[in-house]
Amino acid sequence: MQTYIYFVRHSESPFIIGEERSRGLSEKGKLEALKVTTILEKEEIGIYVSSPYERAIQTIKDAAGNKEILIFEDLRERQIGIIPDNKFKESKLMAYQDFDYYFPGGESSKDAQQRAIKILIDLLNTFEGKKIVIGTHGDVMTLMMNYFDKSYNYEFWESTTMPDIYKLQFEGINLINVTRQWNIRGRQWHQLTPYSRFGPFGPRSGPELKWIRSERISDTGKRNQPDTSNSLTASRPSFGLKGVGRREYKNIMRNTLSANSKNGVDCFEYRISYFNRITSPQRSNR
Repeated sequence: MQTYIYFVRHSESPFIIGEERSRGLSEKGKLEALKVTTILEKEEIGIYVSSPYERAIQTIKDAAGNKEILIFEDLRERQIGIIPDNKFKESKLMAYQDFDYYFPGGESSKDAQQRAIKILIDLLNTFEGKKIVIGTHGDVMTLMMNYFDKSYNYEFWESTTMPDIYKLQFEGINLINVTRQWNIRGRQWHQLTPYSRFGPFGPRSGPELKWIRSERISDTGKRNQPDTSNSLTASRPSFGLKGVGRREYKNIMRNTLSANSKNGVDCFEYRISYFNRITSPQRSNR
């Protein structure tokens, strides 16, 4: 019997020192939470679960409606601890590279993963065959997904947004498929992961998942240089995009990735983007 888990990473929340548990959503975050509701209301969700942190609860509260939101303390975000000034991402990377490492006052990736995964497996056993939403955070969500597939790592964490939605399909407690459900300001990301059995290029398999950062399109329609400083990347298109419309761009991307697939390039994730002359917003991963 198949069970579906919907990981919903919380919407934008202003970072306030000392209010990790109680800080809610920003005005932008509240608007994005309404979009989360629109997506989830089509899924016929039966169970709502959340981290005890207010920002996670607020993100799924409207979607839950009159349904009770089950709160589990062990689904809280991983506390990174005391880290060097202006070294947030570097510190996160260290914690992902060594699962036993932890900063003073913080929690190792291994410890955070173990306490959260116990809750997830209990939910899969208790509500087998149901659709379950979990209001969560970028770090602990990544660690839970990493339990089933090690390719969900620092690069994946860095690629996520606030909010974000990932639909995980389970057979028992075995993960068989992952899809991203979140649409970002006129763009729709489509993903093919190693667990996906079907896609535009047919079944795929392989040892490693490569997370590809999106390329930004400016108002002129030209392709900006992608930021590859901290990401694994598969082969990228080498063509210019000046004057290329949305449908043409979609076809070019499909053909390019199909060719890369035939040439043995590891394109386990593909992104077909519908651009409305916008650029990616700046964000924080906190």
